[in-house]
Amino acid sequence: MIAISVIGCTSLNDLTLDDFRDLLNSGNNTNYYSDEVVPSISIAYPTNNMTVQSTFELLGFAAGEKGIQNVFVFVMKTNAAIPTVIPAILEGDPNSKLVSYRATISVQNNGYFYVWAQLHDKEGEVVNAPQRIVYVSSSVVDTEPPLVSIQSPAAGYVGLMGAIQVMGTAYDVSGVSMIYVACGSVTNTVNYAGGSWSTVLNLADGQKTITAWGKDNQNNTGGYVTRTITLTNAPGLLPSINVYQGATPILNGGAGYNFGSRMTNIASPWVPFKISNSGNFDLSVSAPQDNSLDYNISNANALELIPGQSTVFYISFKPKSTGIKNAIVTIMNNDNSKNPFTFTNTGQGTNAGGSAAPSIKVYYGSTLISGATYTNNFGSFMTNGGSNVSPTVFKISNAGNAALSVSSTFDDSIYYATGNVTISNLLPEATTNFTVYFKPSISGIHIGKISINNNDVNPFEFYVKATATNEHDVISPTFTTAPYSTNVTSSGLDIKAKINENGKIYYIVITNNATAPTANQIKAGINYGAVVVKASGNVTASANVLASLTASGLITGTAYDVYVVAEDNAFNPNTPVKLDITTSGGSQYTMVIDGTKDADWASAFSVTGTNTLAPLDISKLYVANDGNNIYVAIDSDNTFTAWNRNLLIYYQIDNTPSAGTPTISGVETHFAGGDTYDANWKPTGALFFKIAGSESWKGTFARKVNTSGTGWDVIIAGATDKHGVSTDDKFIEGKFDIASMGLTAGKQIKFYLVVTHQWNEYCDSALPVSFSPDSDVNNVSSHTPVTWTVNYTIR
Repeated sequence: MIAISVIGCTSLNDLTLDDFRDLLNSGNNTNYYSDEVVPSISIAYPTNNMTVQSTFELLGFAAGEKGIQNVFVFVMKTNAAIPTVIPAILEGDPNSKLVSYRATISVQNNGYFYVWAQLHDKEGEVVNAPQRIVYVSSSVVDTEPPLVSIQSPAAGYVGLMGAIQVMGTAYDVSGVSMIYVACGSVTNTVNYAGGSWSTVLNLADGQKTITAWGKDNQNNTGGYVTRTITLTNAPGLLPSINVYQGATPILNGGAGYNFGSRMTNIASPWVPFKISNSGNFDLSVSAPQDNSLDYNISNANALELIPGQSTVFYISFKPKSTGIKNAIVTIMNNDNSKNPFTFTNTGQGTNAGGSAAPSIKVYYGSTLISGATYTNNFGSFMTNGGSNVSPTVFKISNAGNAALSVSSTFDDSIYYATGNVTISNLLPEATTNFTVYFKPSISGIHIGKISINNNDVNPFEFYVKATATNEHDVISPTFTTAPYSTNVTSSGLDIKAKINENGKIYYIVITNNATAPTANQIKAGINYGAVVVKASGNVTASANVLASLTASGLITGTAYDVYVVAEDNAFNPNTPVKLDITTSGGSQYTMVIDGTKDADWASAFSVTGTNTLAPLDISKLYVANDGNNIYVAIDSDNTFTAWNRNLLIYYQIDNTPSAGTPTISGVETHFAGGDTYDANWKPTGALFFKIAGSESWKGTFARKVNTSGTGWDVIIAGATDKHGVSTDDKFIEGKFDIASMGLTAGKQIKFYLVVTHQWNEYCDSALPVSFSPDSDVNNVSSHTPVTWTVNYTIR
């Protein structure tokens, strides 16, 4: 269970759209604690039986002890068999225990639709939110203003006057078009494109009230929210640490919280403690620690808190033995007047109220089964003579303070079978699993009673139900867990998915943005049309059991499309699902075009090559940028000899040659003594370096823009005839203009390096560039051109 102490809810299913608004405006710093390691998911909007537009947003909350991996939203017409799967956007840090999520849903027809959501937490558990029915009507008119939040600066923020960045989120059923942010007589306008919005206000000192509101796509304006902050030009900047239990301040070195009496080995609920910075300078705090094994601390992190910001951590009392248990909590920080900040918690361990005893709890997913009142519906299956189908896993947990013995599980129906528990003796808070199978030998609705022998409630009993049918199956399987990728490596990946009936799951891997396949083409797993299938495979899948497939043999640092389809044992395929993946490692790198000059190549990119063809091995390509240009230089671990004369560097963006097929012809030349790096632009779209006429390699020099941006620094200096490319003190580094290249976030740039002996060797048919032989070349050289590539993704 997840308890939201700030909102006052005891279950995620209690949370409403107002709670969603509260969570947004609190900056996702909602106080919560976890008293069970059980994931939960809920839908806050739309409500059940609500009428919505044909395009609307679904909002909700997801919780998991170790964080949230994915949330998927499903929508399906009530008379349809196959849902549409939409990946949701997670709001806030997915590593936190509680996040909000949202997904935009668009349907083409009016009528009733089922909507539900599915959580994948970071412990591998999958949970579905309760299904809801909504009525879609294209005639619904949105008359409400947007929901707008301010998430930064924090409420009560104290800082220096000047540029203040204001950030927040917005939501509206018809979409948000504009955000307005005002302070005093100044109003900034922000074109809203989804997610978070941001703008900067230049403010003088004093107390300031910032107001934000929005306009939706139906021209409804409103949703006003405010944030009051205090700005100063005072020279004294100091942090100030304050610690609270709830709303009660704790004195440094004083008493903290009294947990009272607890049964030994039984943990108390998590109690929240807040650290806040009431100063006017950033506060650095260590992860809170205590000196007792009788207490546990959760959500304890080392943080930087800006003025007015706070963070919450949690403490639980679990006495190992009887008696008074004290614990000193220590928080190291940079407030010199209160460093370290300490306080003492107290509690008492006891066996009062009876001797230690076990307590059996049984779960299906995150649902606690309350004995004989619970019925689990397995669904509908074809009769198969009584073979096991639909293996469903249940979890047994010991919530007591003494060992729980589980001797056996059994059922009272010929239509079900149970597996043995994996651990028969459970210590307090331990868990174990067992499996129940459906055996549909004849048609009809079959109910069975499952019993668990144990030393607490003996036996623990609950009921299950499933339906068997003789009708011919014409309904395609549905993904109860939508296909997703995991364990992506430099040459492959794993694909996971779950379907609601027995069958097979197929996949193929093709080039990014290639023509999409049909279900039959995915099943065939071979090339179709002009599309080359890079990898394919299939696996037999049991109903409601997570299936795994592995693709291998892919290229390092390359984007691919993965298509997945499932069919049942009656050969009914469902709608293919597409996954976008990029293999990791190797030659796939990220370049940040952020306007910051790279002051040191060590902080840029240095990539070791693998091409060892004659006549030269380019061992490293150096790449950096200053926000306007991309700078490249090369190095080699080999000695350059006199006949290694020609180097060409060119690039492609999103697999498109940068300048068609450029051509160079004429006699061999080299640049004169006064040339700068700008003179190295030969040909258009490629960077050309010419070695000096002496054909001897001078000292090694690689250069970069210096930190002031006014000149060049030597950053590689090697011995004569050893490393790098140098031409009579000419620049061996070149630049590409980012604006003229058309580089934007999300694009991929690939650099090609070619080193040869003679000009005519550039006519290699494998290269998207061609050159005419020089006038002084009479014979075709036998040396093979060396080509090496490296990819960067721009963000």
